Amino acid sequence: MTTSPDITDVLEAHVSIALTAPIEVLSVTDSIEDLLGFEAGDFLTGRASLKDRIHAHDRDIADDLFSIGIDNSSGAFNVRIRQANGRIRCIKAHYSKAPDTANADVVILELLLQDAKSLSKSQCRIQGIAEQAMMFNFKAMMENTDDYIYFKDSNHVFTGASQTLVSITEPTEHWTDLLGLTDYDVFAEAYADIYYSLEKQVFSGAPLAQEEQETLDNKGNKGWVDNRKYPIKNEAGDIVGLFGIARDITERKQAELAKHRSEEQLQAFYELDLVGLAITSPEKGWIRTNECLCKMLEYSEQTLRQMSWEQLTYPDDLDADVEQFDRLLANEINGYALEKRFVSRTGKVISTKLVVRSVRNSDGELDYVVAMLEDISEYKQAEAELKRSNAELEQFAYAVSHDMRQPLRMVTSYLALIENALGGLLNEETQQFLAFAMDGAKRMDAMILSLLDYSRVGRKTEAKTLISSKASLDEALAFLYPELSACGGEIKLSGDWPELFASRDELTRLLQNLIGNAVKYHEQNQPPQVHVHGAICAGSLRVEVRDQGIGINPKQMDRLFKVFSRLQARSRFDGAGVGLALCRKIVEHHGGAIGVESAGEGQGCVFWFELPLQMNMILSA
Repeated sequence: MTTSPDITDVLEAHVSIALTAPIEVLSVTDSIEDLLGFEAGDFLTGRASLKDRIHAHDRDIADDLFSIGIDNSSGAFNVRIRQANGRIRCIKAHYSKAPDTANADVVILELLLQDAKSLSKSQCRIQGIAEQAMMFNFKAMMENTDDYIYFKDSNHVFTGASQTLVSITEPTEHWTDLLGLTDYDVFAEAYADIYYSLEKQVFSGAPLAQEEQETLDNKGNKGWVDNRKYPIKNEAGDIVGLFGIARDITERKQAELAKHRSEEQLQAFYELDLVGLAITSPEKGWIRTNECLCKMLEYSEQTLRQMSWEQLTYPDDLDADVEQFDRLLANEINGYALEKRFVSRTGKVISTKLVVRSVRNSDGELDYVVAMLEDISEYKQAEAELKRSNAELEQFAYAVSHDMRQPLRMVTSYLALIENALGGLLNEETQQFLAFAMDGAKRMDAMILSLLDYSRVGRKTEAKTLISSKASLDEALAFLYPELSACGGEIKLSGDWPELFASRDELTRLLQNLIGNAVKYHEQNQPPQVHVHGAICAGSLRVEVRDQGIGINPKQMDRLFKVFSRLQARSRFDGAGVGLALCRKIVEHHGGAIGVESAGEGQGCVFWFELPLQMNMILSA
């Protein structure tokens, strides 16, 4: 049996085991309880198994130790054993194997298990750590370095450590608190397992064991260190311990992780089949293209790398792009956007919205260019179709205003001549017939004019720009003043009237029509009372025109905003039936919404509309 070193105050226990099947524990000293927390009887009766308590990562040692082979009849090694309380204890194990004197077929294993911490402390008292002058230098280094520095003996026990290590260990306040402890006393077991595994490489003869490892400080903050462990050898060249330097690389690691995430996000965006993406060189060559762009241009990425974007640009659009690109090269601009056409491999002309941004090196020189190309061919085709349709509508409007109204004017003129020529020759009935004809011609002319107004929305009106909604409201009220004065009505204003992007004359016409209807549709001998309220609601201007007039039958509301749709008899209220249809078209032109609420006839009603305040919300309108 290997004997214990001549050291006092070492926590140790002796175990004798017969390597039979199953293994039989022959004897255990009572000190095993102080060492591992189990009573000797626990091992003797099989309630606890020493082999099963050995750390999973040391099972190779356990397998060799408990095998019946006696090639290595004696020796010593470090092993981790889990105590009864679940914590890991580092053990220095001395062993010997020999055949049983009573039965040569049975191998007896004798074990001396020593607590690594108490063993190291005793060894330090016998040997002395260092001379006094050396200790002062060592202490100064340990308490002032920014790195995590530590020393351990061959039993994995701390013999020195820097003060910085206190921030990631507990419970410790000073680096000297770590002396005589193992990683399993001051770190979570998962971290201690990692550190122990690296140290086994050093004690196995590796000149360096290095790994970038995650850390967790006492406040729960995660970090990273570059942990390097080196062997300490005596004069004979034997490894007697190790020292380690762990350098904080948290900022670098976070930067690497952030860069990695950014690259992953960029790659994910690059692979989206939504828009064409490309990286091009200052010489206008394709460096990298995504699949969407390859499909758009009908070339493989490999083929595109052998070409320049100049070669694929539609000839009429080349000068405009080159001009902006030259400004980019000269560092006059960092990017630009324009519409340009490309020619695909099969000769198809592709209209695109091109956005270009420069990426420069540390010297400010152009390194490469990032380009995004959106295929807007369908949009351009629709735009061309809209222009053609508008041209036809313009021609129709001219025909309506000139060719169709001319016969009506002739009818009206000749009816007037007939009335003047016949004078008193007409009886009452024929005079009434003549009046009906005159009225019908005038109403037809009014309907044609209303239809012209309807067709001009979005075409013959002022462009959208930032305007004052209050100014348009005041202008509409000025137009309505004569009618309001004639009926003795009253208009009350309230709320907010912000600026918004809109066509000034269209907004004025919208307000004039809605407020005019509220003034117009009221019972006789009941002057109209109208309340106009403005409010900002979810990025839009909401206007409500509330009246106490004749109201609307809910069953008729679906007819309100249609062209030439009338709910009231012409004998009671005149009009062409186009006003509300015109309001709906103006609101739709601005990307808004319009509606009406009424409890029924005689209950008044509320007409409302909402228009976006910002230009980017109405670009699609």
